[in-house]
Amino acid sequence: MNEPEIPDPYCNPDSPVAITFDEITSAAYRIKSGIKNTECSKSEHLTNLTGMEIYIKKEFLQATGSFKERGARFAMLRMPDDVKAKGVVAASAGNHAQACCYHGLTLGIPVTVVMPECAPIMKIQKCRNYKGNVIVQGKNLSESKKIALAYARDNGMMYLNGYDHPQVLAGQGTIGLEVWEQVPDLGAVIVPVGGGGLLAGICVAIKALDRNIQVIGVEPERAACLTEAFKVGKPVEVKVDSTLADGLAVAKIGVNSFECVKRILDKCVAVKEQYVALAILRLVEYEKSVVEGAGASPLAAILQGLVPELKGKKVCLILSGGNIDTTVLGRVLERGLAADGRLVKVKVCISDRIGGIEDLSNTIGSLGVHIKDMVHERAWVVEDVFKVEVKVICECRDREHSLTLKETLANKYGSIYFNGQLYPDDDIARPTAIFAGPPSQPPMLPETTSLSVQQNVVDLEVGSKRADTTAASSQASAQMGAGSMHPSQQPTGSFHPSQAGGYTPYQQTGGSLHPSQLQGSQHPSQQIGGSLHPSQVVCEPCGSVQGSQQIAGSMHPSCAPCASFQGAAGGSLHPSQQMGSLHPSQQGSLHPSQQMGSMHPSQQGSVQPSIGGSVAGQLPPLAPPLGDQSFAQAATQISYSQQSQQSARQNDVGLQKRFSCCSCKRRSAPGDYNRAS
Repeated sequence: MNEPEIPDPYCNPDSPVAITFDEITSAAYRIKSGIKNTECSKSEHLTNLTGMEIYIKKEFLQATGSFKERGARFAMLRMPDDVKAKGVVAASAGNHAQACCYHGLTLGIPVTVVMPECAPIMKIQKCRNYKGNVIVQGKNLSESKKIALAYARDNGMMYLNGYDHPQVLAGQGTIGLEVWEQVPDLGAVIVPVGGGGLLAGICVAIKALDRNIQVIGVEPERAACLTEAFKVGKPVEVKVDSTLADGLAVAKIGVNSFECVKRILDKCVAVKEQYVALAILRLVEYEKSVVEGAGASPLAAILQGLVPELKGKKVCLILSGGNIDTTVLGRVLERGLAADGRLVKVKVCISDRIGGIEDLSNTIGSLGVHIKDMVHERAWVVEDVFKVEVKVICECRDREHSLTLKETLANKYGSIYFNGQLYPDDDIARPTAIFAGPPSQPPMLPETTSLSVQQNVVDLEVGSKRADTTAASSQASAQMGAGSMHPSQQPTGSFHPSQAGGYTPYQQTGGSLHPSQLQGSQHPSQQIGGSLHPSQVVCEPCGSVQGSQQIAGSMHPSCAPCASFQGAAGGSLHPSQQMGSLHPSQQGSLHPSQQMGSMHPSQQGSVQPSIGGSVAGQLPPLAPPLGDQSFAQAATQISYSQQSQQSARQNDVGLQKRFSCCSCKRRSAPGDYNRAS
């Protein structure tokens, strides 16, 4: 069960206290013997950079490195003697703890400080150097404060709030008096805000001296307690995230501090982390001043463009402290260089062969860019196996220089990652995982053997629609014999229109074998890609099985066994017709009747008159268009023909066993008819 919160008697939310200008002047008189009147000088560099007349109040020059000494010393001087004898307890992340320990040592007052676990190591060690009793406990300042209040109650000691005790606020206000004296015609003062004690004291002092001087508070976005308090109208606790301005990481604005500023503060802004880092860098480079994140926040507000109304005015920046952890300083400066565009990170895929790195280095060096670090990555590159991803850390002169580098590398290597972002951003990013899997592919279309097969299907469909389904046309189709044009001799190997209803199973599509040609045998005439097997039918006069004689569309003039105009005996070809050559009588030119797949001239005389009056080498006249019922009948005939083909294939076994040549009556093995008798 949670213990009830121990109240701070000097910070009562029900009766907040607002300090007066007289208390501030009293504090200035009392602390002047132990506090430095710090320098407040004009910065020529920052003036040229910002367009404002910048003055910097260097509170980091105090003995403990921060403004906190003012309030701590004044509060200790005002303590009764019995309280001084028992000592004081404070909760702080560093600066207030150091101030209490330092001035407690000089004034002879025992001091115990409770510091959160996240406090910088350097600040913890300094408190111990000042002979303070240091307790490191609590995950954040709020938890440390509860522990400190309980410790003070149990030991009869006074708890000294570092940002909300009224006497602490009065001591911090002495900075406002000094600034007003040091900077004539002052236009504005920009003050860091954590718990609000520094802002409250300066705001009361400045507004009492000149209400036309603007007072602006600056807090980190990750601990914007004053901004939330103004929204609600009272102090509220906010979530605090880790920030470079660790001295300002306070979850709730002080009740007395808010009471002092809620009516007289001109503006409050919240700054981003990268601008805090950039401000630290600017102060190191231009002013040779090492300040912590809290002290650099006023300059960060100007660099971020949050106070444009101050252009041309005299502006004083309160550099509140310089106790930045040395282990953090290097990282902060690098972040500042990155925010300034002077330190960039580039990831680019280059050739992993000899000369790849040299080419990249020469390209970068030719621009005057310094390579600070380079890392290779091969295992997670999902592109070419002979490519390597290189991460290069480069130092540039300024932002424009870095943009030139970005454009040059993108033009040479394509898409790159510049400061973690893909450039050009309209390109498709490379996969980041090696197991992303192959991209999805559309389903593949079924493959076709050749164009002639597709054309045969089209011609068959067209022919079926044009076929004459009358008795005369059926009779003409049945009387195909000597002298008639074989269906396969049509242009592109299409079927005869009269056969739309029922072509024979031997009329296979382009390049297929005769059913009797099993076990891989091939008729010589089928070596011409896509040709049909046009004349593998039984010779009517002698009964022999005839081989294909279709070479460039012509037929052999006679059948050797019976001298009929059917084809060569035993399926053999005339020697002149091997490998696509023409008959000797046809050398040089084809007979006019043989154009486009017509028959040999010797076959002109045996044309069957029953084929609608057609002559050899010419198509019969087209039948009238089919009606719906006739077309259905033609489709039924096509289906029946397909069934006939399947039945014929089942009967191929008989053809494989034997067949007889009409001339010699010998038994022959399948495919023997391909050899010359």
